[in-house]
Amino acid sequence: MRGRIGLVLAVGILISLLAGCGGGGGPTPPQAPTILTWSRNWAGTADNLYQEVTLQWTKVEQGATGYYVYRIKEDGSKEKITLSPLPIDQTTYTDQIRDDNLLSKKLTYYVTAVGPGGESGPSKKEDTYPPSIDAPKNLTADRHWVGTANDLTQEVTLTWENWRTTKAVSSYKIYRNGRLIATTTGTTYTDQVPQELCSQTITYRVATCIQGYEEAGAEVQTSPPSISAPQNLTADRHWVGSGGNVSQETVLSWGHWRNRQVATSYKIYRNGSLIATTTGTTYTDTVPQELWSQPIKYKVATYIQGYEESAGEISTSQPQLVAPKNLSADRHWAGSSPNYYQETKLTWNVVTGATAYNVYMQAEGQSIVKIGDKIKDTSFTHQIPSDSWTSNIDYFISAVNETTSLEGDKARAHTDANQVGPPPNPLSKGRKR
Repeated sequence: MRGRIGLVLAVGILISLLAGCGGGGGPTPPQAPTILTWSRNWAGTADNLYQEVTLQWTKVEQGATGYYVYRIKEDGSKEKITLSPLPIDQTTYTDQIRDDNLLSKKLTYYVTAVGPGGESGPSKKEDTYPPSIDAPKNLTADRHWVGTANDLTQEVTLTWENWRTTKAVSSYKIYRNGRLIATTTGTTYTDQVPQELCSQTITYRVATCIQGYEEAGAEVQTSPPSISAPQNLTADRHWVGSGGNVSQETVLSWGHWRNRQVATSYKIYRNGSLIATTTGTTYTDTVPQELWSQPIKYKVATYIQGYEESAGEISTSQPQLVAPKNLSADRHWAGSSPNYYQETKLTWNVVTGATAYNVYMQAEGQSIVKIGDKIKDTSFTHQIPSDSWTSNIDYFISAVNETTSLEGDKARAHTDANQVGPPPNPLSKGRKR
């Protein structure tokens, strides 16, 4: 009897012990999430800039109904940033950091799973750090002349691309030779170069800037824009006028230098001496008489006061006299019986640059003979010697410039004796010549 009572007591004690140790089979907390990854980036605009931390973890397959996300500050304080559990199928969460005091700090995150059995332990803790502020990309500078000859200056157009996180539109600081000159939220800026710097090298720096954070800048160096020589310089040197009113001139023409937006001034040189300044692209030089017969070298220089000139040069020679045009020869009988004779009336056009004309004849089978020297008119009448009445005769006219002793090419006119025919009456042997 005593043995049976002892056995019952032993079983009761065992049952009590098992119940006290939780052997009742109730739910247990789930496993903690694993493989936690993160990214921390800038977001917003220059006026409303913040950071986003995106967390991602693996789904807990058993015993979990949701997740909690925790953030630990650098001072060790911890806060649950999801006040209610996240859905079980949501394995990512983005934390927006809008507290300015936290933007430059390390922040540590971990995730727990929660279920009927309670909350799991923490996942692996991940330290996140403030994202970097990169320099602007592909910074370029176009430095060039603008304005007119009377109001000429330089400007530099800077362009760049946004830093790597283009979602955050930050501001940019512009520096010229280390001095802050502007702040902009765009990706281009035009600087009007001060006059005292127009002949100097300038270094520009464009810095990505977020207030309270270190700037990251890109630099570019610029040199003064070149002053190109005038393009396609030509010179037309020619005679002007005729007779007692002859002169010589050279018409120079050229194209603007490469930056057509800038109408600079141009200096004109003749044989090294400055003769004129113009803002146009053409100039007419009246050649001094003492240079009519000489070669002349012209130089046209692009000029901006205080800056080196760049010039184009061209050489010219004395212009030639062209042969008289429209030369006509009217050969006929003249006089009256018994004193008939033959004559030829020559006429021609004025030649520019000529002060006189020389007249020549060549009877058939004979040499050329000058029959008129420095004739001032554009007509000449030749009385033909009787021994040439039956001969064909060629006449030649050349223009002459008496100042330079220049004689031009000859114009030719042919006369045929057969076309003159016989005189109206028999000729007198005693005809006056």
